[in-house]
Amino acid sequence: TPTDLFLLAQLYAATGDRPRGRLVLSDLVRVAGQVPVYVAYYALWLLREKDLRAADEWVARFGKLQPGTLLSAELTARLLVARHDLK
Repeated sequence: TPTDLFLLAQLYAATGDRPRGRLVLSDLVRVAGQVPVYVAYYALWLLREKDLRAADEWVARFGKLQPGTLLSAELTARLLVARHDLK
């Protein structure tokens, strides 16, 4: 279930197995990509991994799901900071 995939991804993150965690998260958002908490978690994951191209897509998707929210603004700000850090 999506809940199981979300928990599994968090467990992979906690144990340091980031590649498997990302794979599980990508499966999760493929089947439950309209659930804001999953989209936000995946966007944050991508930002931590410095995959800004993918993060941009998921930050924008979260912005469409939850426009005008504090978390939407935070994700956008984190993306902008990450872009600046890589220049």
